[in-house]
Amino acid sequence: MAKKQKKDKGYKTSSLIIASFGYGAAQIFNFIYQQFAPLILDAKLSNLESVVLPGTIVSGLTGLIMSIDNILALFMAPIIGQRSDHTYSRYGKRFIYLLVGIPVCCVLFVLIPLMVKVPGIPGIVIMSLAIVLFNIFYFVWRTPCHAIMADIVPEEYQSDGNAVFNIAGAVAAILALLGAGLLGKMGFGDAINSGDYTSIFVYGSIIALILVLVMRFMIRWPDNRADKVNDTGIVKGEKQKLFNLDEITDDEETRKDLLFVILLLFCVAGASDAYGTYYSLFATKELGISASRASSINAIATFGAVLFAVPAGILGRKKGRKFAVTLGLIVCILAHIVMFMLPKFAMGNEMLLMLTMFIWDGFFVFVNINVLPILLSVGGESHFGSSVGLYNTSKTVAAIVLPTVFGLLIGSIGSYSTVHVLCIILYIIGFVLVSRIRKTEAASEKANARIEEAMKEADDD
Repeated sequence: MAKKQKKDKGYKTSSLIIASFGYGAAQIFNFIYQQFAPLILDAKLSNLESVVLPGTIVSGLTGLIMSIDNILALFMAPIIGQRSDHTYSRYGKRFIYLLVGIPVCCVLFVLIPLMVKVPGIPGIVIMSLAIVLFNIFYFVWRTPCHAIMADIVPEEYQSDGNAVFNIAGAVAAILALLGAGLLGKMGFGDAINSGDYTSIFVYGSIIALILVLVMRFMIRWPDNRADKVNDTGIVKGEKQKLFNLDEITDDEETRKDLLFVILLLFCVAGASDAYGTYYSLFATKELGISASRASSINAIATFGAVLFAVPAGILGRKKGRKFAVTLGLIVCILAHIVMFMLPKFAMGNEMLLMLTMFIWDGFFVFVNINVLPILLSVGGESHFGSSVGLYNTSKTVAAIVLPTVFGLLIGSIGSYSTVHVLCIILYIIGFVLVSRIRKTEAASEKANARIEEAMKEADDD
């Protein structure tokens, strides 16, 4: 019997796995930054409380500075992505951005906790400058690192390629969140628990450097400088529209549906991002959990999102996307009610927080996975590009606005438990909004296939 010939997919799986290390480095930076930068900012800015600034402004500044990455993403991501399409170097279109950007980010990343030691206003200014510069260089390579997958994998297999990148991101996120616990066992625990997070930022930078070095020497990046002569380049003054509602529909009922989905996305994405900003402060200040332990709890809870992702997609397909989103919102509301009550428990709040966070992460995936297909169904098959632009912009605006608003409200009330009340309010609004949306499912198998393709493109962005 003749041996069955293995189908050539047009790419090497080993090269794809190594190429995903760039996305892993991005997640390492992102999760350490989101987990510990709020603690650093709160400690530094609190020194000015009642001396220079009132507490409300201090909390608002924390949210504002933590929103810098989203503000930069709104403007830099499309610009850098377009520029990378027309980049020519000995390392090809994309990798040159990672090769330069990641080492610079490593230096700036370590500077963030070190600036805490500079006293007074100058220390705050220098630390804020380090944060801004870090985020600028982060977005210089963040978008190109996603596009590497599309460069390597033929269109037919890009769903498989995107899955590899998502797995790399999940592993990196867990590794980042477990960093504080690992460092604690290596003798850095006292420093971390006393508010010195330098070792964690160094740890993240070392991993990111290792990943980019492996990418540099384990993959042969194509020299594309010869292709420059055939490139027409970027047209000067050309502007790229993210979306235009007039182009999507002139039907009044469809416009209402679009508005409801936009507001739903704003509420749920913003609540998640704002809670992520203030989680570590809630855990340390309201529950008395150490920073390293809070990070470990968050890491374990992240497994909920991994385990529930497939069931969330199956439920949305079989029972309907509105049903899946509604179920997710109900469980998220209940989870935040439990977390709001945790400070009243004298014992066992660590275990309850871990369990509740696990459930919240798991069921938030039911919302997160199914909102984009709802938007694509409402927009229609001929307007997927505009709908994806609307999706990305809505999420970014929510991530810019809501952490700052949460900070101002938390500061005025004086308790980080307030974050749960605010999240509950947003999820209740989302619950009402999703019930008002009429069209949530694609009209045909062909439309469903196009929705899957558009969702993949949104993930790549």
